[in-house]
Formats: sequence, C-alpha cells, structure tokens
Amino acid sequence: MNWNPASASPSDEPVARRSVLAAAAALPLSVSTSGCVTRVRSVVDDGGEQLSLRLGTVPTDDDRGAIRIARHLESNLEAAGIDVALDVRPTSEFLEAALFDHEFDLFIDRYPLTDAGRDPDFLYEALHSQFATAAGRQNPFGITDVDLDRALETQRRTDGTTRREAVASVLEYVAERKPFEPICRPTEHRLARTDRLDGPGDRFLGTGTGAEYLGLEPTAEVGGDSGNTTDGERGDLGDEHLEALLLDSRPSRNLNPLAATMRNRDSMVGLLYDSLGTFDREHGKIRPWLAASWEWQREENEASEPRTTARISLRDDASFHDGEPVTATDVAFTYRFLADTALGRAPVDSPAPRYAGRIAALEDPETDIEVHSETDIAITVAAAPEAARRIATVPILPAHVWAERLEGYGLDIDIGIGIGIDTDVDADSDPSGTREGDATEAEDANGAANEADEDPDVISARQGRWGPVTADIDPVGSGPYRLVDRAERDHVTLERHDGHFSLASATGPESDPESEPRRGDSNLPVPAFAELRFDIDPNSPSSIERVADGDADLTASMLEPAALERMPDDAVRFGPDTDQATGPNDDTPALGHLEVPSPSFYYLGFNTREGPVGNVHFRNAVAQLLDKAWIVETIFRNEAEPIATPVVDDWIPDGSGLAWDGTDPISPYPGDAGGNGRLESPDARAPFEERGFQYDDAGRLLGRY
Repeated sequence: MNWNPASASPSDEPVARRSVLAAAAALPLSVSTSGCVTRVRSVVDDGGEQLSLRLGTVPTDDDRGAIRIARHLESNLEAAGIDVALDVRPTSEFLEAALFDHEFDLFIDRYPLTDAGRDPDFLYEALHSQFATAAGRQNPFGITDVDLDRALETQRRTDGTTRREAVASVLEYVAERKPFEPICRPTEHRLARTDRLDGPGDRFLGTGTGAEYLGLEPTAEVGGDSGNTTDGERGDLGDEHLEALLLDSRPSRNLNPLAATMRNRDSMVGLLYDSLGTFDREHGKIRPWLAASWEWQREENEASEPRTTARISLRDDASFHDGEPVTATDVAFTYRFLADTALGRAPVDSPAPRYAGRIAALEDPETDIEVHSETDIAITVAAAPEAARRIATVPILPAHVWAERLEGYGLDIDIGIGIGIDTDVDADSDPSGTREGDATEAEDANGAANEADEDPDVISARQGRWGPVTADIDPVGSGPYRLVDRAERDHVTLERHDGHFSLASATGPESDPESEPRRGDSNLPVPAFAELRFDIDPNSPSSIERVADGDADLTASMLEPAALERMPDDAVRFGPDTDQATGPNDDTPALGHLEVPSPSFYYLGFNTREGPVGNVHFRNAVAQLLDKAWIVETIFRNEAEPIATPVVDDWIPDGSGLAWDGTDPISPYPGDAGGNGRLESPDARAPFEERGFQYDDAGRLLGRY
C-alpha cells in the first residue's frame, strides 16, 4: 500500500471502556453528518506512486456472493485509478487474516448473525474502542471514537426510547464515518423432504442456533407419532435418523465451540451445548432454556452506573453427555473462562474472541457472579435488561472436562461452589503450557510459551491463538445431541442425548406460550430424531439434487442463489408465516422450498488503523463504488435486499434517512445504479475528486507511503 500518512486525517487514540462509563446512561451525542461532504485539500502529495490496496475475501466454493462482490469492487476501484491486489483465501485463513492479523485494507465478508442478533447490541462488540486491538469479530476495523463509545454504552445500559436514540446515533456514525459499509441482506433458501419431515414451515430455516432441528419430526409414514403434541402429552419419540447436507466442511474439522475462525453461525454448537437461554422466534425474545426460571432486575443508585442482576435457577434434570449433572459451578466457570481463558495467569486477560462482546458486560467476573447452590446463581452485568439477556446465549461448558483439559496447558484449576475459581500452575506440568511429548505442535497451536522461565505462574495466552480456544476437541456438552463420529470433510454424526431435560414427559396441560417454558411443557421442542448425520457437500446444485432424489432430507446450509434455478418445479415454497402441510398424500408436496430473510448481512470492512483507509473521506468515496442494486439483482438474483444500515427495519428510526428507498441514501452510486455494475473511469473518479484527492495525468490516484 502506498500512502502518505502525514496527509491522512488523524485517528482518535484508543479509549478504554471504563473511561466512557460515566456518560453511559446519558443521552448519546449526535454524530456529525457534515464531514463526508466537506472537500479536503492535499490529501495526497502532488507526485508519487499510484495508491494501492489489498482487498480480501473467500473463494467461490466458500461463498460465491462474497467473491463476486469483491470482483465488482475491484473493477470499480481500478476504474478509479487505484491499484488493487485481490487476496482470496479459504474461509478459516481469511478470517484469521481479517479478524486477527488485520492484513487487508478492505475485505468482503458476511456478518454471521443469528435470530438473537436482531438486537442491535451486536454493534457494541463490532465497534467499541475497547476492542480495537482485540482479536476476532470485536471491532476488526480498529475504529476508536469516544462519542461512538458513549452511544454504544448508552444503548447497552438503557431501555425504551433512550436506547433507541442511542442506537440511532450509532447508525448515523456507521453511515457517515464508515467503519464498514453494509451491502445487502440475503434471503436464505433450503430444500427439504416434506414427505419425511413434519413441522412448521419455518422450523428448520436455519436460525443458526441448533434450535431449528428441535421440533422437527419424522412424518407418521416414516417414523410414527413422535414428539411434540398439542394436548399436553408426549408421543413416543421416533427412532428415525435425519440426513442433512452442509456446504461448509469446518464443523467436520474442528468442534471447539470457542474456535473463532472455525465457527460462523454454527448450529452444531447449539446441538452439542445448551445455553441458559434460547431465542424464541415466535415471540421475538430470549427465553429460559437450561435455566428453569430467571428474574432480571434493574439496579440503579447514585454511586454507580445502571446494572442488571439475573437470578437464575437451573433445571435440576440437566446433565452433560458424560452423565455428570449441570450445576451452577459449571455456569460460573463458563463465564469466568470466557472472560479470560488464561484465568488470570497471563500478563493480560485473554477473552474468548467468539463471545468477548457479550461477556464484556461482566465488569468483574470474580465478583459479579455468585453461586448460591448447585442450581442457583446470580450474574450481574453492566447492561439494561433488553441487552443483558444476550449474555445468556453462550454455550455452558462442563467445568470438570475443561479443568482436565487446561491442565495440559499449564493451568491447574480448583473449582468449588461459592468460592469462585482458584488457579495454580501445576508444579508437575510443563510450565510452557504444552502437552508432554508434543511441545512444538502445542506451542504453535497455543501461541503459549512461558513469558519468563523464572516466573512459572505466568503463561502467555495470546487472545484467540492458544490451544484451549483453537485446538480441535471431542465435545462434551449438555445439548440435545452428542457426537458419535466424524470424518474430516466428509460427515459429522450426532445421536440424541437421551438424558436431555427436554425429553421429560409432560405432566400437565399445555403451557401459556407467553410464559417462560417449564420442565415438561409441551411447547418445549424436543430432539425427535434419534440421529442427525451431516454430510459435507460443498456444491449447492448437487445438494439440491440429492434431496430431490431422496438421498438426503434437507440442505442445512443456505443455498447459493445461482443454484435456485435447479430447484424442482414441484417444490412448494414455505416461509416464516406459512404453516407446512405435511404427510405423503395427494394434497401434500414431497418437497418444500424453505425461504426466510436472513439476519446476517454482507458488508465491506475497512481496516482504519493506517494508510488511506484511515481517512474517513477515502472510505466514503470507496463505499460509493458499490452498486448495491446491481449486486442484489445480478449476483443474488433478487434473493437479497440492498441495505444502507446493518440493523433490521424495526430499529431504523423513522425519518432518519437511513432506510433504503430505491437508492442508497448515504452513499449514492455515481453511475447507472442497477446497470451493468461497471463504472467508466470519469464516474469512478468523481467521488475521490469531489473530496480533493489528486490524480496524475495517466488517471492514477496518487499516494506515497
């Protein structure tokens, strides 16, 4: 990359989280919208080399939409006189380069939100300054701004109108300052054998949490009466197996629930592990799951910022796959471990990147978690109840399993109820944190060798890099399914966890769906299939063909839009508001084409840490080169919606000018929107020239590092 840093707009210094807490409950500051249209002078030198950028994304086999968006942007950047190096890497390598090593100037990615991510609190981890140097999806853009932090803190710590105003300020910031540029929100498509699967049309549309597989049942023709009923009693559970097809092979290669580069939205984690709560799509909120009941109480006083305490009672019939009961100690261990995977033995905390944003609501995991009994626990978080519930969506880990595992990395853990977690380095273990006889491999995986030989109590645990959060494991959770076997890039087979609490017999009338689910409620979905087999098939057309031919039951992954023309003509479409007619009879189709708007979205990420991308005017100019209308029409074949803001419509303020209205209200395309997707050089150069960027006589945008 060639750029003169002296001419770039200075970026704010990183701001620590605690430095902005004092303003957290105040109304957010309005983000100025005037900067993006102000011309800047002498942004680059009059002479020098052509400005160059590295643009990263994934290959066609991993995400056809992402690579085609990247090539579209590459073409228009080159038309604007910029030298572009398109860097295409397999997904796990791409995520490491983009989210950990920050190697790209620009990158095209899909933000992996689940239904629970429809809450705008995901923007906290995406943008807060405290994560600017962190690894993972926490602020991979390196943006730092005290006003933005105030608004993010306010939306997390307040409810109602005040929170909506704070969210509006965050959205204005994203629109005008461009840490990233939202592009489009795809429609998710799947094909299923409706003659074999019984359930509502949107049950298995891929919420990304695993819950979509619970409540799915074999039809009476293939599996008998099996599972959920509506009369307050359970039928016999079917013994059929379900075969689903995955486009992504990563679950077959790594089942560590903490591995950030091996997990996007991953239903496998939700099937293998329970969380305290789960998202209820019907009612649009997070409800108890592993928790039998909970109470979220807002606490405010003049001496401290608003906080919320969750008083949680766990189900007394929950057990891990090895038969050990799930206790409050496991819950306490999980949250403390996710907050610092080195458990206080590294020079700095090493939070698990995949969950760091949610866990950050725990200001002090040692004091904010109180274990009262084997099933009762209190967790206090720096958030109002609306955002606070997101902390209940992390997988609960078995403390006894992970304690044994961590011994291999130099941590000896003594776990006890009510006294927290004491960690001591085992004097008999290798102080480097490596496994005996495997030092070189473990050191590479861990990123963990001793900081200093003279201090055996200190280990190095690079965030997101060391073994406990990267190495593959055979998972032991408490989820509705357990691992049976797997073969890399071939398949993963799960069997029903017969000790799962959801399988308890119902003992009373159907519960009120507006109330919290109770043990034995008939509205609690069950794992009706005895076995789930996920075959890896990286090709959407062949996946469609296999389901159509009866060789598989459904496509578990979102199908590529280009493959939808292969959908069988007799497949009947079902959506979120459409009940599925099931059963092999004359009135019921054998195939269901399932579709639902995705909560996830494609975006252009900017690495704002250095170079031209650190300049807000440059980012705004680049964002204008995306023809979102053409992207949706041509790349996604109208199976997506263009967006100008990353949140769902319910959170876009009325009259804000942030909603897509046929054109991009913030970053208008300088050419014929929806045309051929290619800009002529004068049109491509216009957004840069309007902002004062300079060109040489050959039409090259100039820059000098």
